[in-house]
Amino acid sequence: MKKLADRYVVGELVLAAAAALILSGCGDSISDGSSSSLSTAAPSPAVSWQLPAGELPLGPPGLQEARTTTQVSPGVTYYQIARGQAASTDSWTVTVQFAKTQIAAAPAAAAMAAAGYQVRYDPAGTGPDGSPLGFNVSIGQYATQAAAQAVATAIAQQTSNAYKPTVRNTGLDGNASSTGPWLVNVLAISPTFKGNLQNIIAGGNASGSGGMLGTGGETPQATAARLGAIAAINSGFWSTNANPAGVQLKGAASTIVSNGKLEGMAANGEPGVSFAQVDGHPTVAFLPNLSTTVTVTSANGTSTPIVAFNSSILGQIFNCGSPDETPAPERAHDYTCTNYNDLVLYDSNFNGGLTSSTTVDPGYSGPTYEVLVSSNGQVLSGSAMLGAPPPNGGYALQGLGTSAAWLQQNAPVGTALTVASQVQSNNAPVTLSPGVSLTAAGPTLLPAATVQERAVTEGWSPDYAGVDRSSFYWGWFNARNPRTMIGTAADGTILLVETDGRQPGLALGTTIQETANVMEWLEASKAINLDGGGSSAMIVNGADVGHPSDSAPANPTQRAVASSIVLTR
Repeated sequence: MKKLADRYVVGELVLAAAAALILSGCGDSISDGSSSSLSTAAPSPAVSWQLPAGELPLGPPGLQEARTTTQVSPGVTYYQIARGQAASTDSWTVTVQFAKTQIAAAPAAAAMAAAGYQVRYDPAGTGPDGSPLGFNVSIGQYATQAAAQAVATAIAQQTSNAYKPTVRNTGLDGNASSTGPWLVNVLAISPTFKGNLQNIIAGGNASGSGGMLGTGGETPQATAARLGAIAAINSGFWSTNANPAGVQLKGAASTIVSNGKLEGMAANGEPGVSFAQVDGHPTVAFLPNLSTTVTVTSANGTSTPIVAFNSSILGQIFNCGSPDETPAPERAHDYTCTNYNDLVLYDSNFNGGLTSSTTVDPGYSGPTYEVLVSSNGQVLSGSAMLGAPPPNGGYALQGLGTSAAWLQQNAPVGTALTVASQVQSNNAPVTLSPGVSLTAAGPTLLPAATVQERAVTEGWSPDYAGVDRSSFYWGWFNARNPRTMIGTAADGTILLVETDGRQPGLALGTTIQETANVMEWLEASKAINLDGGGSSAMIVNGADVGHPSDSAPANPTQRAVASSIVLTR
């Protein structure tokens, strides 16, 4: 899945098959894994889930399929499924632009003809209503990525950069004719397993230090190593932008709960999953239609809503889904809304507690105000300058517009402030207690036959507030990408799943429909999609069993993320 800067970019052509993995070692338990009120009974000891014997539902029937099985720990089994091989019909091509109709593509076609090229209209699949989504205006079929890139570069030069084509491999288009290859990693956690499964903030939680929200994040492998974990996968969505100094900022773009404490606020309407421990066993609960309500109340009795927690850039709402934002309050994945009356809380999980945010949306020109609040809720200072670190055990509040005015008027030094937080699922309160964590992502994958319709309601519509997002929908939903998923089977088995992708010759990845089909094939009864794309990763006993797509295969680079789902004993 992508972050705000993660566009649909294919990886280098991979010619070598995946090497066999030697998995060894075990992990320690997370110190904050107490039981939760979200679950009231221990899992049933009757275990019936097994990896299905039938073919993966990827590509046409009859493709070659190889499977490996590794017992990682009592009650934890890792499976890798390699299926298919590259189709002779797949090739590298040049993408001039995305167009909804051939009429809309006519100017580009004419410009390409004038430059000596003939375009082809590659269908981009269908939209949620079943009608054609649009076309990729394409040129040529090339055996290598380098050959396609040379043509793309030449077109940009010939048109004086009026057109800046990209390259793609047609195997990633989601075409039914593709025959792979696919690599699917499955970690099955039996209900008999004794241990803990938690969503862990980058650099935070059980580490005893502040987290890394708002800075560079932490790779799932580093998080797993830090906690001595059995396994880990990447978790919910996050945003990435650069501040004026060019420093990359990674903030939460979905709900995060850590050890019963809200650390990232919902883009309202997203689905999520919570984690707890019951009688020594990890349990999960799927939570549809999440929302958050957070208010700060002054000793004088006046209150105002807090818009976000630990946001990287004041005034920006990543993935939207917040009241009083522009252009609309509904969730829109990979879209940035603005709220120039923003009010954000920062604690020690932002930049390790060293600072609060120093960056404001460049379109905002009004007043700013920041107060520092002690661990007992007393205002210690107030300033129009931003960026002071929160006090030990306390927090900083930063406001724009009317929120800045509220802080000045109602939070003078010495005033007591009270923050009240609530997470809701389908408007019903979710009880958060020590040992409970939560992450949100999406879309909801099951039943697979209705994943398109649900995706629209959860923020993946190709239209948002009158903005045409058909190109986004194609690249994110209809095209093949690396994916990470979590599901549960009827017997309580927890399934952590990762599909490699964007690496033709090694792994194509899956469309969202294919992703849902895989979870249904695994006999999951509930499942959601997590973050994917370059973030997709699965760590088993310290080894990255996947193939990161962010860099060349000879030098794989795992992406640092805002949080990871971590399995420990």
